[in-house]
Amino acid sequence: MRFPSSLGPLTHLTTVSPADVKMQFLEQNKLLEKRTKKKIELLRDLNDFFTAQAEIEKQYAVSLEGLFTKYSKPRAQRGFMAAGLGAAKALRRSETEVDTAIDPSVFENHRPTGLAVDVWQVLLGQTKKRADSRLRFATNLHEEMRNILSTLEVESAGTSKKCLEMTTVLQVGGVVDCAALLSPSQP
Repeated sequence: MRFPSSLGPLTHLTTVSPADVKMQFLEQNKLLEKRTKKKIELLRDLNDFFTAQAEIEKQYAVSLEGLFTKYSKPRAQRGFMAAGLGAAKALRRSETEVDTAIDPSVFENHRPTGLAVDVWQVLLGQTKKRADSRLRFATNLHEEMRNILSTLEVESAGTSKKCLEMTTVLQVGGVVDCAALLSPSQP
C-alpha cells in the first residue's frame, strides 16, 4: 500500500496519560456547564419575552372588546352630541338593530347588502371576533410557551447536574465509575 508523501506510514502510536485525559475531560465539562447556564438564561429570557407578548396581546384584546362594546351602543349613549341630523338620521339604527348588533350570532352568516348599517354591523362583528381570537391566542401563548420552556429548563439543569456528577466521580474514582453513571439502568 502506498501512502501520499505528506502522510507517510504510521510509525508510532502516541499515548495519552490518564492525567491528560482527566484534564481534557474537566475542561470539556466546564465548557458544557457554561453552555448549559447560557441555555438556561436564554430559556428564561424567552419565557419573559413570551409572557410580555401574551400580556400585550391580552391588552389589545381587551381594547378591541371595549371598542366593540362602545360602538354597539346607540350614538346618544356613547356620549356624542346629536349633531348633523341630515345623513346621521338616515343611518341611525332602531333599538332592535342595536340589540341584534350586540348578539355575535347575527354576524356568522351575515351577507352585506350594501347599506351602511349592514357594513357597520359586519365591522362590529369582526371586531368582536378579533378580540375573542386575540384573547384566546394570548392565553394559549402564555400557557404553552411557559410549559415548554419550563420543561426545557428543567431538562437542561438535569443534564448539567449529571455532568457535574460525572466530573466529581472522575476526579475521585476514574473513568470506570463514570461508565456506571452513564448506564440507563440507574434510577
